[in-house]
Amino acid sequence: MVDAACTHQLTSAEADTGTCSLSNLGPFGIDHFTALVSPPQSLVVAMGRIRPPAEGGTVSLTVSADHRVLNGARTAEYLDAAATWLERPLRLLLDAATDSTEQPK
Repeated sequence: MVDAACTHQLTSAEADTGTCSLSNLGPFGIDHFTALVSPPQSLVVAMGRIRPPAEGGTVSLTVSADHRVLNGARTAEYLDAAATWLERPLRLLLDAATDSTEQPK
């Protein structure tokens, strides 16, 4: 499936069974936005433009969730963990190497 997506051969039928998606409008100069959840998915992460270090080195992440499926507090914890891993990618590798199930702090 990854190969099909990377070569633009992924069909909508193959992609419609996911539970989460990432919407990235950063390459179009969009700093932040709110993405809409498309059923049957239950979560979408919206990613804005990555600012270079000279401009603060930041990126905006927002999450939209179907609260019939996901608890809002747990969804916020997921976004916090994703932000931590993006800020410190080595931590993700270290957590995976130790097979830790703890959320990063």
